Amino acid sequence: GVIEGLTLAEAKEKEPEAYDRWRRGKGCPGAEDPSAVLRRVAGGLDGIERAHRGKRVVVVTHGGILNSVHKLLTGKKFPGKIPNTSISTITKARAAADADADAEWEIQSYASSEHLVAQQIEFDNKAFGGRGETG
Repeated sequence: GVIEGLTLAEAKEKEPEAYDRWRRGKGCPGAEDPSAVLRRVAGGLDGIERAHRGKRVVVVTHGGILNSVHKLLTGKKFPGKIPNTSISTITKARAAADADADAEWEIQSYASSEHLVAQQIEFDNKAFGGRGETG
């Protein structure tokens, strides 16, 4: 959208109306449509799974995409914060009894920051944008 590539301070100064809409979760002029984001994320997950079937894969992304993944898998946005540096684990495996059936994605954990808490590492527990919200 019109604020893409700008810092938060630049967006607020150069595109105040677009910045305000985005901060209120109302989208941003010129930004990708949410349904298009979901289709893109679904295609990405499918592509990763096809290319690396049966292997462990690490994907690094941001809270907006993680919310999209959660919505794809559950039908709803993640109900809490998605802190920066959190770890989400999803799997896709076929049941042995039904090897011909399409596998379903399953959430093993989502938006966990226990790896930081356990090591007593200080981190910003606010999500993208510093407001404790994502996507």
